[in-house]
Amino acid sequence: MYLSKLEIVGFKSFPRRTTLHFGKGISAIVGPNGCGKSNIFDAIRWVIGEQRLSVLRSDRMSDVIFKGTASRKPLSYAEVTIHLSEARGVVPIAGGDELVLTRRFFRSGEGEYLINGVPARLKDVNNLLLDSGIGRRSYSFIELNMIRRMISGDKNDRRSIFEEAAGVSKYRSDIHEAQIKLADTEGKIERIRDIMLEVEERARILKKQVRRAKRFRKLKQKIANLEMKVLAIEYREHSSHMKKLEGSLSSFVDRINSLDSRISSIEAEISSVSSDRIRLEKQVVEQGESIRRTEKAIREIESEIVRTEERQKNTEETIKRLEGEVASLREKRKNTSSELAKAKRQKATLEKKIQELTDRTASAREHLGELDTSLADGKKKLAATEKKLWQLTSKIDSVKEAILSTKQEQKLVSERLAASESQLEDIRIKIGKCTDDTEKTKAKIDELTVTIQTLSDELEKRKQRKGELSSVIEEVRGEKSRVTLEAKEIETRLNLITQSIENYEGYGEGVKKILEKRNSLPGVHDTVAAMLDVDPDVVGGVERVLGERLQYIVVDSRENAIEIRKRLTDELDFGFIILDELPKQSSPLDPVVSRMVSCPDFPNLVQYLFADVELVALLDNCSSDKHLAVTYTGDGISSPGLLYFGKPKASESGLIERRLIRAGLEKERDKILLSLERLEKRESSLLADSAEEEKGISELTSDIEQTVSEVARFEKQLTSLVFRSRELEEKRKSLLEQKAEAEASIEKLLSREGHLARELEELDAKFNELDAEFKDKSRLQRKMEEERRRAASILASGENELVQLHSDVVSLGRELERMNLFLADYRSNLEQLEKSKKESRALLSRQGRTLVRLRKKLDTLFDRRDSEEANLDTLRERLSSVASKISQLEGKLSPLRREKEQNLTGKSEIEALLGEEKKKLEAILLKARREYKTDADSLLLMEIAEKDKREIETGIARYRRQAEEIGGVNFEAEAEYEQVSQRLSFYREQYNDLVEAERKLTGTIKSLDNEARRLLLETFLKTRENFAITFGELFIGGEADLILTDESDVLESDIKIVIKPKGKRPLPLSQFSAGEQTLATLALLFGIYLVKPSPFCLLDEVDAPLDEANIVRFTAMIKKFSANTQFVVVTHQRKTMEMSEYLYGVSMEEEGISKVITLRMEDLKLGL
Repeated sequence: MYLSKLEIVGFKSFPRRTTLHFGKGISAIVGPNGCGKSNIFDAIRWVIGEQRLSVLRSDRMSDVIFKGTASRKPLSYAEVTIHLSEARGVVPIAGGDELVLTRRFFRSGEGEYLINGVPARLKDVNNLLLDSGIGRRSYSFIELNMIRRMISGDKNDRRSIFEEAAGVSKYRSDIHEAQIKLADTEGKIERIRDIMLEVEERARILKKQVRRAKRFRKLKQKIANLEMKVLAIEYREHSSHMKKLEGSLSSFVDRINSLDSRISSIEAEISSVSSDRIRLEKQVVEQGESIRRTEKAIREIESEIVRTEERQKNTEETIKRLEGEVASLREKRKNTSSELAKAKRQKATLEKKIQELTDRTASAREHLGELDTSLADGKKKLAATEKKLWQLTSKIDSVKEAILSTKQEQKLVSERLAASESQLEDIRIKIGKCTDDTEKTKAKIDELTVTIQTLSDELEKRKQRKGELSSVIEEVRGEKSRVTLEAKEIETRLNLITQSIENYEGYGEGVKKILEKRNSLPGVHDTVAAMLDVDPDVVGGVERVLGERLQYIVVDSRENAIEIRKRLTDELDFGFIILDELPKQSSPLDPVVSRMVSCPDFPNLVQYLFADVELVALLDNCSSDKHLAVTYTGDGISSPGLLYFGKPKASESGLIERRLIRAGLEKERDKILLSLERLEKRESSLLADSAEEEKGISELTSDIEQTVSEVARFEKQLTSLVFRSRELEEKRKSLLEQKAEAEASIEKLLSREGHLARELEELDAKFNELDAEFKDKSRLQRKMEEERRRAASILASGENELVQLHSDVVSLGRELERMNLFLADYRSNLEQLEKSKKESRALLSRQGRTLVRLRKKLDTLFDRRDSEEANLDTLRERLSSVASKISQLEGKLSPLRREKEQNLTGKSEIEALLGEEKKKLEAILLKARREYKTDADSLLLMEIAEKDKREIETGIARYRRQAEEIGGVNFEAEAEYEQVSQRLSFYREQYNDLVEAERKLTGTIKSLDNEARRLLLETFLKTRENFAITFGELFIGGEADLILTDESDVLESDIKIVIKPKGKRPLPLSQFSAGEQTLATLALLFGIYLVKPSPFCLLDEVDAPLDEANIVRFTAMIKKFSANTQFVVVTHQRKTMEMSEYLYGVSMEEEGISKVITLRMEDLKLGL
């Protein structure tokens, strides 16, 4: 079987469908780094079922799908198909001779496998390739990381190669599946055993419950018959009581109606008188307002008179002496201010009195409210005390009945106490055995818990190291990408510069013709630009000095130049510099020119070109003995009679500069490539370390899971023991509690009997106390009602006085306003003194007439005010009389309202009692209908003597005690017992079948394990012999050996590789150089191929560490084995390419997209 064809589409850097046809011999895949060579190997690994992301060099599975570039969109899926020809006999396939495997993966996370076009599972692919030598973990894929793992990795890495060659992988897979089945079977056995224990216990309990349910039904029937008789008696009693209550309710309703009529009459009279009081209060307010208006008018006229008199006086004094009048006005203002302050103090005093009276009135009103509340509370307490008396009477009757019941209970408890003691001894023995088993299991769990903690700590450390390595790898990859991109950019620039130089860009067409044919033209050396070596600092100046002469062709003689001109028939421009005609000696060169410009082959060329040229940093520094001075950068030119500044034209520069740029880019490229090589080596080392940590994490995780599983098993066992122990302990406690309860019950019952007797005496005494308390509360209630009447009278008096004080405050406010007006007038007069001085004489006569008129009007207002004050006194007397009458009527109304409240309370109590009786009757009827299917008429017609009730209740109590002694009853127990019995039979059959399956699986595992050990040991011994041979061929005169570290356990033993190259002592493989390690590992792999060759072998740059001599031996060995095995090699080594039969060139013409070109080496050798 061999790999004949590989089809890739959408996988990593292959967006287009790419097909590679492979021959049976040796194929080589070549190309620059980063172009996608290893992606071909990844595709082959992936299609045969590789799932490890680290091997696929990805962070997640969707990374294998083409991600897109600047010019291409990402794809939604990846697909790889591999064709294996001549597969019959190597893998189990039906029909045909070719095996075709296909794998697809979509970005949504879905994937599928196809085997010869038929959908399949990953497990089917693994089983198909098992023992074929090309599995995803086989030795058919060899890379440097694999070689490193074999040298310094885990022992499982080395042993897995031998197991693959021996075909042990299949046995390991079968053993693993059998162990899973065995563990599953053992778990099922354990679960069924637990279930059987539970079901057996359940069956035993149900059997007891069936017997208990039958006895319980009989007792319930007897209780039902007796309870129906009790219901009939109670129904008759409650019906009679309801009739009495209805009569009492009717009398309360009549009294309440009579009181409502009297109260309504008094309230109507109060309403009428209140309307009179409101009318009088309104008249008082209106009369007071009229008096205030009159007083205001009087004050205004008095003020006017005073002002007029003052004006007369002021006018006279103003004429005589203005200053005296001003002083007089100020004195008046002062007096008025004093009066104003005095009036304000009087008003404040009145307001304070109002506040005090308001507080007293509010206090009286609050006291009245408290008295009303106290009266209501007193009524409630009185009713409560009466109710307590009634309840106490009922309680005395109950205590007498309880004393009789207690004596009967004492006898029953003594019987239960004797039964509990016999059961306690059996339970104590069972608890002791459970306790011993529990302690042993706990010790085992603690030991395993410590192991889990140790493993978890180690796992956490490894995960931390793995995370640190991943971070470093990402940093290295980022640096590698950056350096790779930088290298590509430099390569591109270098190619452009090189192409420009090789295409003679910048030269004239005639010069290009000569340069293209210079090998056939006589005496041609090169252009001036190509022959001069110029320091980068003065390139601009040199190009500016030489100008067009940079393109001149340097030839040996004039004859050569003429001959060249003859041969070029085109009319083209070009120039020559003839070496034979150059002067041999000339004046000394400028020091800067001598140091920075040279032509090793023809020094006199520099002398000729720069004889009169001076290169200077600045034109200020040029000397006078040179014909031409140019700055280093060429932006300034100086000569006798000339000074020029400016950059050279593009056509005049660049021919020398680009040669220097190319040299610089080549150095930079070499430096970057060296840095990239170091980064790749570091990445490979870090990936190996990361894989090592990943493997350690996987092993630790497996150990932890196994230990946790073992802990879970013991915990389950412990739970079962604890559950059983708790059941026994609870049962023991229950029995102890029952015993203690029984003993305590006897003591309690004896104590209770004495307590009940004492309680009966206490209840009698309490009854007498309550009766006295009831009488005291009645007297207190009457006293509080009298106090309320007095408080109401005080409140009315305070409110009247408060109205009077408010009126006085309003009068004072008016007086204050008048005084403020005076003050305002004084200020106005002072401002108008100058004006009044001129008009005073004319005003004096008018003011005299005005005074006479005002005094007459003032006398009239005084008379009117006296009349209005007399009317106000009359109205206040009438208002006081009305208020007194209202108080008398309210005094009559209060007793009637209290009497009505008492009757309403009595009515409410009767209605509440009636409601309770109705509820009781309804409850009796509801219970009769639901439980006994009877109605009220049947209860009334039932013949029962009243004296039979106590006997009936005693019988009910006796039957109920018997039913309670039975305990909880499961009425579904009979049907459930039948189901549980059937389940128990089924589980017993299942248990026997599982035990037999466990025995067979154990035998199968043992047989497979023995066969795997035998095959592995045989393969190891054969490989050991072959390894010595292949090592001797690769290391002439060298010796090698393989050593099992534990021969007693071949499947778990490590395999040590010891080699002895010629002239060296034998040492472990890890202590040799990288090239020796690689060659020795390849010798081992070839030794395995001699035992069991793989259909094909993929080698990924394994020849990188080898020197030329070792590559020769390596390629010779591959040729030798290629007769039986197909080889596909990724390489950069020329000799490896030469020995291949097919060559696949991988390139990346477009960023991120790989392209493959296939060549046959025979075609290359024939020159086709």
